[in-house]
Amino acid sequence: MKTTRTISVLLAFIIFSCLSGSNLQAKDNPAGLKASYPLNGSGNNALAGPKATILKGKVVAGYDGKPNGAYFFDFGKHYSKSLHNITIPVNVNTKMYPKLSMGCWVKAAFSMQRMFVLGNGTDSRNRCIIADYHDDQFRWGLLCGSDGVLWGPPVVDEWVFVMALYDAKAQEARLIVNDQVFASRSTAGDGEEKIFVGALIGAIDDINIFDQVLTQPEIESLSGKSITKNLDKLAIQDKYAYKDRLEKEKENKIQAGDVFVVDTKELQVKSTNDEAGNVAAILTTGDSIRVLDKLEKDWYKISFKDSMTGFVRRSAILDHAYPKGSNVLWFRVSQWLKSIFDFTKLNSWIMVAVFTIILFIIVRYYTSLDQALLRLHHKRDAYADGGSKSEPDWPRRKNFLHTIYPVEWFPPYPIFTGMILGATIFIAAFWDAHEMEWFFNDGFNLLPAGYDRPIHWFLYLSCIINVIVTLSWILESFVLGGPFVGLLRIFILLILNVMSLLVTFFLLALILIITIAIFGLRALGSMGNTRKVYYYK
Repeated sequence: MKTTRTISVLLAFIIFSCLSGSNLQAKDNPAGLKASYPLNGSGNNALAGPKATILKGKVVAGYDGKPNGAYFFDFGKHYSKSLHNITIPVNVNTKMYPKLSMGCWVKAAFSMQRMFVLGNGTDSRNRCIIADYHDDQFRWGLLCGSDGVLWGPPVVDEWVFVMALYDAKAQEARLIVNDQVFASRSTAGDGEEKIFVGALIGAIDDINIFDQVLTQPEIESLSGKSITKNLDKLAIQDKYAYKDRLEKEKENKIQAGDVFVVDTKELQVKSTNDEAGNVAAILTTGDSIRVLDKLEKDWYKISFKDSMTGFVRRSAILDHAYPKGSNVLWFRVSQWLKSIFDFTKLNSWIMVAVFTIILFIIVRYYTSLDQALLRLHHKRDAYADGGSKSEPDWPRRKNFLHTIYPVEWFPPYPIFTGMILGATIFIAAFWDAHEMEWFFNDGFNLLPAGYDRPIHWFLYLSCIINVIVTLSWILESFVLGGPFVGLLRIFILLILNVMSLLVTFFLLALILIITIAIFGLRALGSMGNTRKVYYYK
């Protein structure tokens, strides 16, 4: 009986200890933990996530001095970027993990080759913690895609806590090394559908992977170290929240019960909410559709023609139908404005050719045409004051603005605001289309804030110049033309600036196409020349 009681007490103690340990572990680990490997002599002792596969390695003491608590690796006989010392079957690509935190303890040795500590690939576009030479020092680094490498402090011969934070939506990355934070923009993303410890000379311990960006207290709970250097750079702000706002605005444009009128030759209605589904009907201009319900992936169930039902994508409704009772002319103009930059259509090039001819005539005879327009104001003033047609057309100068306007050194300058904007959009589209989209949707302010890339300052300066020049010719219009003729002049100049914007954009596109064609033909010619074989007798 006494023996049985003793065994029961021991079992209860063991169970309580296990439960307490698991609770402590759950409490200590931040939320979002997807994989955790203490590497205590095995890859099978995962605290979370699937089992890891360890190729080779020597069991050594861990970062906390615990025997057999870590693994040591080296390059072997030959260095290889494709080496996977530890393979963890967790897909951390951006579609699966838009937000990612991955960290470990590392004691790395010096090397003349790049070391891949933890990541999903070895290319610059992948998410990976590395160690490599930079500024004559062997340093910790973080791959950031087209933004290069985010470099950290030099590697030292001791255990170091290293963690990477990636936010694909915000396009930001953070590298934490012990108590320091390093920040960068990042377009790093997809790689292999697994995470691994690659080519490495050194020991690694306690690997943790999370599906969120950890906060300062959560990082410090893992490392046991307080972050004291560059702490203000740790937080990641969501600069691209405007995309959710725009998406919500699109959703709100279509509600159950709304009626739309088709304004296209063919609008396909599917039999199922799937692109591969059969075509149930083809609607044409003038047909009406009623929205019945919103489904997944932007599909809508609709009714048409005597209560027939089918399925249509949101984009098809917004692009090819307008709300019943609204202005069809305005709908067509808005659709035209959406497609004006499409230089793959012949109609766009014909339109731009016509605009080019108009602008050439306007610029050449700008002064005469502008004076003819402004005479409307002068005659109205003269007749209003009881004057006659024999009196001079131009009014007397009344204030200092008349000493500035009209601008005589370059009279057609108002038209060039469109050219500047067209060139800006073209250059920025090839430079970084994502940042350009952010800037024009949510980033432009008269007082610059949040600009951390050269493209931001390029766009800002270009827009400020455009704003100043535009305000100048608006003021000039009122000074020379008064309220009525001034507004008419502003309206005409706005139309001409839209034309000049399009002409500039398409002209730069044409130059780019011709340049690519020339280099392509030269490359083909050089390849043909290398294939020639000459025979000599």
